[in-house]
Amino acid sequence: MYILDSAQKTIHNSDFIERYTISPKEDAVLICAALGMDTPLVTLGKYESEAEARHIIMELFGELSRGATYYEMPDSRLFHDQREIKDHRIRRRGGS
Repeated sequence: MYILDSAQKTIHNSDFIERYTISPKEDAVLICAALGMDTPLVTLGKYESEAEARHIIMELFGELSRGATYYEMPDSRLFHDQREIKDHRIRRRGGS
C-alpha cells in the first residue's frame, strides 16, 4: 500500500515499513514510520492530541489490514491552516 503523508510531499511504500508509532512531543503528537532499526523515524503526520493520533493510526491499521492500494494521512485540525507562504516577502532578504 502507498501512504501519502499529511503534508502531501512524500509517498511511502508500506511494504518497506517495519512499524508505525505515535510519538508525543511538546507541541504536537507525531505518527511516525520506522523503515528499519538503523534508519531514523519518518514523520507521516502531525496531530493536535494523542486521541486524534490514535484515531488516525487505527484508520491506517484498518486500511492496511483490508489490503487497500493507497491511504492519504489526513490533516490535523490544529495544524490545518499552517502552510508555508511562498511569495516575494519570504524570498527577499534585506536591502531595498
